Amino acid sequence: ICKYFENILYCKPNAQLPYPISVEYLDKMLTKFRRFLTNSHFIKDKAPVKIFGDLHGQINDLNKLFESFGSPDDSAPRGDIESTNYLFLGDYVDRGSKSLETIILLFTLKLKYPENIFLLRGSHEDIKINKNMGFGDECEMKLK
Repeated sequence: ICKYFENILYCKPNAQLPYPISVEYLDKMLTKFRRFLTNSHFIKDKAPVKIFGDLHGQINDLNKLFESFGSPDDSAPRGDIESTNYLFLGDYVDRGSKSLETIILLFTLKLKYPENIFLLRGSHEDIKINKNMGFGDECEMKLK
């Protein structure tokens, strides 16, 4: 999974997903990701923690933050995943033009670094909201 999204995971400028993405591939990734779903309102985390909120499909902005302040990977010189945890506060999709890329990047990071990446659910991680705000349309367009 991580190799497939290597150019996004390592924050290369103007990274794009390798389209077309098969529904079968996404199904495999989501099946692996489901083990992290929980109804708990608490997370166990330790400092230091980088906190990100309201990405709304702006993967290029997220990559700029990673470039400026370090990224959640294990490569030198910018990677700091071994010493820093990452907390994402939700609202990963809608509004921006790269919601699918954003959510796949975050799921990939969680799969690769399950003890260091924390993803909380925001209001846009609801089928009624993201269906009306554009994420459903984006998925249909990109996953044909």
